[in-house]
Amino acid sequence: MSFYHYISVKAGRLHVWRGQKEEAHRSATGATGRRTRQHVGRQLELLDEFLAVMMRLRLGLLLEDVCFRFGISGAYFSKIFTTWVVFLAKELRLLFPWPSAEQVHFHTPPQFAKYPNTRVIIDCFELFIERPSALHVNCQMFSHYKNHSTFKALIGISPGGVVTYLSKLFTGRASDKFIVTHSGFLDLIEAGDNVMADKGFEIRDLLLPRRATLNIPPFLGPNRSQFNAQEVDDTRRIAALRIHVERAIARLRCFRILRGTLPITLAPIANDIVTVCTLVTNFSDPLVADEY
Repeated sequence: MSFYHYISVKAGRLHVWRGQKEEAHRSATGATGRRTRQHVGRQLELLDEFLAVMMRLRLGLLLEDVCFRFGISGAYFSKIFTTWVVFLAKELRLLFPWPSAEQVHFHTPPQFAKYPNTRVIIDCFELFIERPSALHVNCQMFSHYKNHSTFKALIGISPGGVVTYLSKLFTGRASDKFIVTHSGFLDLIEAGDNVMADKGFEIRDLLLPRRATLNIPPFLGPNRSQFNAQEVDDTRRIAALRIHVERAIARLRCFRILRGTLPITLAPIANDIVTVCTLVTNFSDPLVADEY
């Protein structure tokens, strides 16, 4: 409720999304000014709108189910859902900006004593989406790893477990390195930073020009049958810390709208949906305990 009280003043000045055609007409005719709640004919109180939107995100309720529960039409709920999701995504991005290195290090728990310069732990996750009808679009969306049409995003958490970075959505065909290169993530990395990741992130050459380092589990090189004792210890230590980003991904998947297959009709606001589901998890209890 604290988050709702924080955004309620701004939310009260929202005008409901009327669809692309009407919004384009308003822009073309130079319509300006904010509409009052009475002018747009809102059928629900502000808190009920917020609740309905969060119920669809968290519980994955069907459109018809939400409409039945709140006694509204499907067309109306679709409009307020788009309005709120876009609004919440913008507000959450403002609430959780990329933190400074000093902030990250101040809140770094003791578990990272061996890796004190860790700025962010990164990983990619995918979510299913309905198969596009256009063949060339489907080819870009298809993920061979998931054997399904997907969106893919890069997520980063601080050593303290707070989600500090979320890229825009890429098509399922994009590789991890491609997303790191084209998402703007590298622009945030500073000299002396250490990025912790899985073996699939071979991005050392991308970090080198920024005088940053990469911390991934060691590889078993050619002509070798097993790791040495130091490599086994490094693998164990990194895996024990890197698992926190997987736990962060598991948290955002508690939002059931991301568990199943996202309707293709929601593709235009998919970035905002994922942003809301991801950054809202920062209000949960800390992922990483202060002590072992």
